[in-house]
Amino acid sequence: MKNKILNENTISLGLSTCILVIYYTYIQHLEKSECICSLDWRQRFIKKYILIMLIISISSIILIIFVKTNNNIVTKYKTQIGLIYTILYIVYYVILGQWLWKLHKSKCICSDDWRKTMIQVIYIISLILYISFILNIISKLFKIK
Repeated sequence: MKNKILNENTISLGLSTCILVIYYTYIQHLEKSECICSLDWRQRFIKKYILIMLIISISSIILIIFVKTNNNIVTKYKTQIGLIYTILYIVYYVILGQWLWKLHKSKCICSDDWRKTMIQVIYIISLILYISFILNIISKLFKIK
């Protein structure tokens, strides 16, 4: 059972890492092509956030694969790390949504790319999943059936 969870965590982290790499290459593409309508503080924030998450994801994969103990620092502070990660992710998610909306609203043609479409699709799917998750929690709190 533990190996199954370990493998699922590794696969999930690997997939997340691949998606982050695609996001990062998209932002680099926008910078190299000097896409002026996409450049603002949100893009810089998203790029920095993605770099931090890539470091965390790759470190986590290495820890999962090579560290076989439950006494590591991640296990001891799992709740606190999870809370910090959740808060950072919510901030990132709101800023990503604002940035994507800005690109859409300004009809930023130089930002058109398959990676942008992928980011938008993943954003919409994630939004639907998060709203469903929150509604599920609310219904359980108030025992709504």
